[in-house]
Order: sequence, then C-alpha cells, then structure tokens
Amino acid sequence: EEFIDETVAGYRYGYLGTWRRFASRDGGSSKGWWYSGYVLPFELEFFAAWRSATGQDWFRDEAGWLNAVLDWFIYGLRGDQSFLREGDAGALGTKGLTHDNRYFANMLAKEYGNRLAQWFATQVSEVTPAWGPFGVQEILWADPGLEPAGPAKLSHSTSKVFRDAGVVIMRESWDLDSARASFRSPEAYTQGHTHRDSCSFTIYNKSSLAIDSGIYDHFGTPHHNNYYSRTVAHNTITVFDPDE
Repeated sequence: EEFIDETVAGYRYGYLGTWRRFASRDGGSSKGWWYSGYVLPFELEFFAAWRSATGQDWFRDEAGWLNAVLDWFIYGLRGDQSFLREGDAGALGTKGLTHDNRYFANMLAKEYGNRLAQWFATQVSEVTPAWGPFGVQEILWADPGLEPAGPAKLSHSTSKVFRDAGVVIMRESWDLDSARASFRSPEAYTQGHTHRDSCSFTIYNKSSLAIDSGIYDHFGTPHHNNYYSRTVAHNTITVFDPDE
C-alpha cells in the first residue's frame, strides 16, 4: 500500500505537475507537438482506469490544463495537416495527424463536452480514419452526438502566446491554408527532446518557408547531436563571443 501511494503521488504531483506547469495558464507544452500527441492518451487512459478502480475522478481535478492544452494542437496545425516543427519529431509527426491526436480529442470531447475537441477529432479523421485496433478507441470514447465547433465559430483569436511554454503562434486566419508563423523563446532549456532553439522562428505559407531544419533520424545519433538539435539548424542568432 505504501509503495502504491508513493508511486501514485509521484505520478500525480511530480510527472503531471509538469503538464500543469506548462499548460494550466495559457495551454502549451514543453514536449513539442509530436511527443505531446503521443503521450497524452496514456495520461487519460490512466485517469479512466484510476476512476474505475477507486472512484477518484482525475478528469474533474485535472480539467484545467487538459482543456487548455488542446489549443497547442489547434494553433500549431499547418495547412498540410501536420504541425509546426519544434524539437524532436518522429516520422509520423512530420507526415501529418495521427490516431493519437484523434484519441486525445475524442476523450476531451466526451469527458467535458468540449466542442472544439470534437472539431479537432473530425479534422484528424479526415486524414487518418479509425481502422483495425483503433476502432476500440472509437467505441469507448467517440461521442457522435456532440456538435463540433471550430476555432472560427468560437471566435478564437488568430494569435496566441503560450507564455509558460515560451511560444507565440500567429495565423493569418483560421482557413486551413492560411499563412502562419511561430516564435520560440522558452525560459529554460528542458533537455530531453527539445532543441537549443531559443529566439528562433518559423514561417509557413502553403509550404515551409523559414524552417526548423534537420530530421529526427534517432535520438543521440551524430546528425541529432551535431546538427538537428543545435542552434545552427534553426532561424536564430548564434553568439560565439559574448562581447560581440
């Protein structure tokens, strides 16, 4: 019992504390788009299992950051149905939306009646429909009775500062093919899958114009360490001599 209590407390107030830290105020994530999309369904699956086993409703208690982090995906979505580039991004993350994005959106829509999440789930389904084993997720979480509402219908601003994540995203409009730009200036370097890209920017308008370059061939490879994660692979200023 002591071991379980310690493990659960570490997960909720240690690990989940990082999500509250970066997402509670303005949304946003310290993990970029690909890793955020990959790990969030794991959290919600655990919330569901814990509620079933104990009656404690972490969906209710963690609602603030969970709904806020949805904006991270809404604003970061590009016209080619993939996300703005930041940090390490696996191969699927550079090719477009994944079933993990739909799974997370379906869970938010069902648990909170979140119409924006329902809209996002429909965007994902147009790119990668549910199939095979992912059909189970649709049975458990999809709520076809909830009316979707996109950011334009909800009068969302076309620009947003994700203050704690240190990212600004500016969009020309909510049309899918509109121009958009991002600027990144995090308060701390979090290591892991982030890059040394403080004060960098990207521009996307029908294609990538100012880019976050390199490719995630694997963590810790020569390309990853010597180029992809370094400042030289990003649109920012490098300073070799502090007196320059």
